[in-house]
Amino acid sequence: MKNEREKLIRNQVSDKVAIQLDHFADGSKLELPLLSYYSNKDTIVTVNYYRPIVKSIYDVKRPKDI
Repeated sequence: MKNEREKLIRNQVSDKVAIQLDHFADGSKLELPLLSYYSNKDTIVTVNYYRPIVKSIYDVKRPKDI
């Protein structure tokens, strides 16, 4: 994440900006370990239809610097 911020600061990014995105499943499941403060017990919540793949639907050209 730090590297991506540095790219923004140095203006070393693509001239396209994604305006609309869509998420797609790849068959994987997301497991979230959680702690209940009420019962003080651990549990795992499983997201079966996890969609981690993000693709741009609509791009626009980045505005020029002033």
